[in-house]
Amino acid sequence: MTNVTQVIPVGGSESAAGGDGLPFDEQDLIDQLNQGYLCPPGAGPMWRAAHEAGVDMSLIEDALQISPAQRLREHQRALNQILAMKEARRSPVHDSGS
Repeated sequence: MTNVTQVIPVGGSESAAGGDGLPFDEQDLIDQLNQGYLCPPGAGPMWRAAHEAGVDMSLIEDALQISPAQRLREHQRALNQILAMKEARRSPVHDSGS
């Protein structure tokens, strides 16, 4: 079974990239995203091995774009949310009187 995605025009003039209504550069971006992750040309053997093993290397690349301090803040924010959810699960549910 093949999944088919239909691109719906979002306004503006029709593009030269097939008349689907998307500007050419947006269609190029959509095509690139649909290809999935591509290893950078200079990727070393460990990077390629991790990618081939199924690691989502785009997440690694995104994390490397921000500072270590920002990564720690994001980690702490996620940890706090998980701890709050665990605590909420342990707390008895109170009926509001209905």
